[in-house]
Amino acid sequence: MDFIPLDNAIMTAKGKNDKFLLLKIRVNTIFQNLILNATPKQFPQPLMTFLNSFMKEGGFVPYDFLTEFEQDIFEFDSSDSLMNFGPKQKFLFIGSFIITQFLIDRVLLRPEQNGFNTEILPKPQENLKILAAMIHGIYSEVMYDTFKSILIERKVLLDDEENRAEIIEDYIYHRYRYCKKLIHLELLDYAYSPDFTSGAQTNKEWWDEMKEKCAKFIVLIYKLLENQ
Repeated sequence: MDFIPLDNAIMTAKGKNDKFLLLKIRVNTIFQNLILNATPKQFPQPLMTFLNSFMKEGGFVPYDFLTEFEQDIFEFDSSDSLMNFGPKQKFLFIGSFIITQFLIDRVLLRPEQNGFNTEILPKPQENLKILAAMIHGIYSEVMYDTFKSILIERKVLLDDEENRAEIIEDYIYHRYRYCKKLIHLELLDYAYSPDFTSGAQTNKEWWDEMKEKCAKFIVLIYKLLENQ
């Protein structure tokens, strides 16, 4: 694996494009495999039971278990139990636990402590951090799209979305705490810019496709849990 760096000031457009192709392949493969395993036979039953234990009106989730973003989005009653915990809130809960806490924080950022027995050298570790940042950026935009109306209603997001980039970066992306600090989302702007192309797609078109796959996976898990 070798797709660093992506910094505009460091690499030529061609060099960056070549490395970004490797990154695109890996991100797409991760989301595709998540989707393929979101079935009753493949998805771990203990994890389904665990998630279902929280995903109900009146359920109790310790504050330490939630990010600052989730604490702002979720509503709690006087006993700190979840209230008004509808489909959007469950969508966020599932995505946060599986995408951010499990996939990013454990598998990508702490592989050696979570089942990967081979030693991972410094450069591959940096590659994994960029991969983690890319997936977290995609996830952050999915959650922005999901809760945009609520953010406008709460006067966090301007009606014309003029502060969209700031909200995605500061209100969502950076409010997730990982064992390793991720790079600023703006350093990955090449990945979601319509000004660059990789093959027949612009990078923005690819980014939007990955957002769709991320959301599709979360919805599939949501349906699994609802049908259990």
